[in-house]
Amino acid sequence: MCADGMPTDQRRQELRGRELSFLFILLLSLAFQPVLGQKVFNGQKLLLTKASREVNAAQELMEKNQYEEALKHLNTALDVSKGKDDLEIFSLKGICEYQLGRMPQAVEQLSYAVSKVNSKEALPPKTPEAVLTALLYRAKAREAQKDLPTAIKDLQLLATAAHVPLKSKAYEQWSRHLSELDRGGNQDKAELLVAKAVEVDPKNAEALVFQAQLAIYERGYEEAVGSLEKAIGLEADPVAKAKYQSMLAVCKYRLGKEEEALAIFKDAVENAPESTKWQVYQQQANLVILNKLYDPAILEQAKLWANRAAILSEDCSNQITFAYMQALNNELGKAKETLKPVADCENATLKMSKAQLSSWISNLEKAAQQKVKVKAYGAGSWYYWGGIKAGLAEGKGKALSKDYLYEVSNGTFVNGTLVSGTLTNVSDGWTYSGAFSNGTISGTGKMTYAGGDVFSGKFVGNKPQGKGKWVYTDGSTYEGEVVNGTPKGLGKYLSKEGNGYEGSFKDGKPHGKGFLLQAGKKEAAEFTDGERNDAAYLAKVKAEQEKLAQEKQQAQALAAQRLKEEELAKAEKRQNSGKILGKTLALAGGALALTKAVDLGMSAEDATGLGAALVADVLTDGEAGALHSTLTTMNAANGNLSNPLGGNSAAAKSSSPGAAGEANDCGCSNDPVANKYKTMTVNGEDAQVNSVCAMIAYYDCMARNCSPANRAEWQKRADANRQVLKQMTGRTTCN
Repeated sequence: MCADGMPTDQRRQELRGRELSFLFILLLSLAFQPVLGQKVFNGQKLLLTKASREVNAAQELMEKNQYEEALKHLNTALDVSKGKDDLEIFSLKGICEYQLGRMPQAVEQLSYAVSKVNSKEALPPKTPEAVLTALLYRAKAREAQKDLPTAIKDLQLLATAAHVPLKSKAYEQWSRHLSELDRGGNQDKAELLVAKAVEVDPKNAEALVFQAQLAIYERGYEEAVGSLEKAIGLEADPVAKAKYQSMLAVCKYRLGKEEEALAIFKDAVENAPESTKWQVYQQQANLVILNKLYDPAILEQAKLWANRAAILSEDCSNQITFAYMQALNNELGKAKETLKPVADCENATLKMSKAQLSSWISNLEKAAQQKVKVKAYGAGSWYYWGGIKAGLAEGKGKALSKDYLYEVSNGTFVNGTLVSGTLTNVSDGWTYSGAFSNGTISGTGKMTYAGGDVFSGKFVGNKPQGKGKWVYTDGSTYEGEVVNGTPKGLGKYLSKEGNGYEGSFKDGKPHGKGFLLQAGKKEAAEFTDGERNDAAYLAKVKAEQEKLAQEKQQAQALAAQRLKEEELAKAEKRQNSGKILGKTLALAGGALALTKAVDLGMSAEDATGLGAALVADVLTDGEAGALHSTLTTMNAANGNLSNPLGGNSAAAKSSSPGAAGEANDCGCSNDPVANKYKTMTVNGEDAQVNSVCAMIAYYDCMARNCSPANRAEWQKRADANRQVLKQMTGRTTCN
């Protein structure tokens, strides 16, 4: 009967009925759930599949550069996506608009994708790749709109991404934009950023190439060679690889390796597929023009490259390159004929239109026809525009050397010879403004060198000579006498901060007597080849060296003393630890021994007295003599207690396991083994060990010789002492 009065069988039947009903409902729900769920899932899958099909179709069209058709599919995908994957669709739409040149529309679509991530300073670690790509292309679109500051902001944000290739690309593009905004002013920042791009992704070939380009701007050709060689090894695209090889050839040429440069140029063309050779030919010819590689052998070869590019491609920019190269080879008439059928277009790489090139060639042709005699710089022949008198250059005019390496502007000529003006070396990058004499830089003038250093003053035979002033790129200056371009004689050097030296110089170094200038104060000094050696300074240096030596010696002595003190402290600590351990063992051993003595029959009063005496002797390192005194007193009162653990005391002799005991200790009181340990003269822990060993021998003897009824008890006591011995020494047998 259950508590509610219902019979047990009836209750069981009702509960089982409820269980079956619940199970039936559960089975029904499980049976229908997949069917209902599948309908919903299939519907979603149908929508997503349709959108994804449209996106895939758009991507295939984008690969074929059919961006208008791709946009139609992307718009359809956006209609059916129902909010799914919108950011990817917007990103792709923005890329299509960018490729079609519609930059405002591109920025609008890409901004929709970017807005999915609400961040202005740093991107979340799991930012979708579609958003990262949108950021990159929005920066590109803004760059195309000449809005570099805003483009840089997008790249700064992209640089916080966890996606390594895009992060590296952001640093690279950021570097390019800064350089484009102000190449000279932002050179250092651009170098740091592109170095970061390479650090983030060492396989970013384009970053390595731009790193090389920045080095070339600073004429760091050796550094550029290293970056380009790495990029060439990474690049798979044949056209890009050939371009990098051509840049490498430029660097080799600048390093004075003309034959190697020409071989690299040829190798780049030979390794390019036939379908891309025209692009390689054109970019090589353009590089020769842009970098002013006006070596006759390279110019002749570059003309052939430009010609082949023009034959293989109908792009008008190739015709401009070819005509330009013909002019550089002094084939002005042929260059003019090459340009005649060409439509009015522009070569973006050379930043030269057909009209500009035609005008330049016409001027050169006119100058060549005039056959004016002019001597401007060196022994080369020149094209000349300007005043003429009796077939000679006279008055104001400008000139261009027929090897195209030098250009004169604002020139003044007398009897066909340049006497003043501005001369530019278009290949090496230096510019001089001032006086000339008989075709050389002589007189007063100003030279700005390719590296940025500037000299203003007297020149003789193309070199600074006499009095003048150097202004160096680091902000320092030298003003005074110069010989062959180097400070020599009396002069004054000041750092950017205003500190320096005034006095005698030799080969660019202080040499002789002068003054050091520091914080507006002068200090007399004397130098030899840049090394100061006056008596006052040497004495000061000696004193400082002696002081340093003394301080070093004191520091070493102090360190040695500290080390000694530390060693003594450690030794004392070890000794104290040893003493404490020894005392602890002595007290523990004594306590165990006294416990066994009480077991043998020693009175509690005697055991307490001996224990107190033992403690007193241990704490005073034996100086108290308390144990000896206590034993003497006890012996006088109770008989022989010289070894209370040896079994020869009155108490021990009367003690036995049985009720009556063993009357004569079974002859074990004089056991030779036990007596050996009892009579050993040792102190400290060894004495306690001997006492325990004596007890073991005594009990072993009793177990052997006493009545069989008590042997087990005696053996038990012997084994107990062996455990005490093990605790004290780690062993269970005596020596």
